[in-house]
Amino acid sequence: MHAGPCLLKDLAGLLIRFRLPKIAMVSDIEKAFLQVGLRLEDRDATRFLWLKDHTMPIIDGNIQVYRFSRIPFGIVASPYLLGATINFHLDKNPGDVSNQIKNNVYVDNVIIGSNSVQEAVKLYQEAKQLFDNASMNLREWLSNSKEFNQMLPEKDRAKGTEVSVLGMLWDIQVDTIKTKLIVDDLEKTTKRSTLQQLAKIFDPLGFLSPITIRGKILHQEMWKEKFDWDDPLPEDYVVKWKALQRELVGAKKFSIPRWILSGEMIPVQLICFTDASLEAYSACVYVRQKVASTVKCSLIFAKARVAPIKRKMTLPQLELTAALIGSRAMRFVEKELHYP
Repeated sequence: MHAGPCLLKDLAGLLIRFRLPKIAMVSDIEKAFLQVGLRLEDRDATRFLWLKDHTMPIIDGNIQVYRFSRIPFGIVASPYLLGATINFHLDKNPGDVSNQIKNNVYVDNVIIGSNSVQEAVKLYQEAKQLFDNASMNLREWLSNSKEFNQMLPEKDRAKGTEVSVLGMLWDIQVDTIKTKLIVDDLEKTTKRSTLQQLAKIFDPLGFLSPITIRGKILHQEMWKEKFDWDDPLPEDYVVKWKALQRELVGAKKFSIPRWILSGEMIPVQLICFTDASLEAYSACVYVRQKVASTVKCSLIFAKARVAPIKRKMTLPQLELTAALIGSRAMRFVEKELHYP
């Protein structure tokens, strides 16, 4: 089955835009995939077998053939079909609200915002109506604005004060975001187990790069030494890994303010810093805004990579490579900000 074109927006870009409005709002589409029907002539492509009686043997007389009438979750084409359906209904009602939703929906997650409670309530009402017109229910609403949350009907309001937004944890009470971190105590410290631990770190905006890049450098050293996957690491490597683990545990408490702008349509500056060593190179992008005599500057995106070992690079070459990823990061942030 053909997967269809990818209609998903860049996840890091969505998280960047999530930090722009004073009042952010998140919601999701109830049972999103099951809201999209399959044409009769396409339903045979989703046939599956089921036992009439699971206590009986698997024989012809005990097998029933079913088929889906709705888009099943898990089929390779399902994300495209859902995205295309949502876009179709949004395009039927063009306007600022539908455009904002279209640019800030990820599968069944809708992330929008405004700079006042009145605008937020109006946005909520129009968004609800747009999805109602498509026979979809936009529910589980949550915002950092207490006033907005109190105005929500009980049936539409999400519970709790901490919610996952595209893999990041958002505390609505203090309006901060942080990375989800799962740090396991390894029974056996090997090249395989340490790589598995590093692979669990989801950090799309690069806020934990100062820690994760050290883990990648350590793993690169393991490759240079040609350690086997499941052999216990030497003591000096174990000491380095445990020190890194302690930093990851401490990073669980690390959070940053979600809101990075002033709420006024004042020009912003993007400032990029790059650096390199013989082990790694990196870039980070800050957004800067001056309001009257106050200057607000916030880290918005970062990227760090280990220096290649197959192709030996000099320090000037690595510095130029850092400048290259810095320019790419600047272009990416500028494109994803959607700032007028």
